[in-house]
Amino acid sequence: MAAMIIHGVQPGPMLMVNQPQFAYDVVAITLIATICILIFGLVMVRPLMWVMRVPRAIIMPVVFVLCTLGAYAISSRVFDIWVMLVVGVVCFFLRRRGFPVAAVRARHRAGRYRRQEPAPRARSFGRRPDAVFQPPIAGSLAAVRASHGPLAGQPAVRRLFTRAA
Repeated sequence: MAAMIIHGVQPGPMLMVNQPQFAYDVVAITLIATICILIFGLVMVRPLMWVMRVPRAIIMPVVFVLCTLGAYAISSRVFDIWVMLVVGVVCFFLRRRGFPVAAVRARHRAGRYRRQEPAPRARSFGRRPDAVFQPPIAGSLAAVRASHGPLAGQPAVRRLFTRAA
């Protein structure tokens, strides 16, 4: 939405009426991108299979260096490299214990977006603390979410808290 506003396009239900060409442009660009992804996918399958044949002892240091460069390149801080290392070690041990690391990461990202959401809503409701729970479904969903642990349904978590027979 921010990109649309920067380019002078007002997002909303009147977008198709006020600027129909923009909507058609978005559809055309999406179609072109899909075709390009198909072509690149078909062409790059064989070269990427060669990467899969590289021994793990060679590829892992390369991946580590690229991850370190990527972490540092975002904001040019060494702190980001330390965060990357700590998260890597934690995920290593979680994976050893049987936790699905990708699911933990997805829940972390969803939680970050959920934490950003209340600020605009609080401004629109006059900074009342109960503004987050205004819609009827929001309170019940929050209660259900609070009654369950963040990973309570995962089999690995259940194994941690049950005794071996």
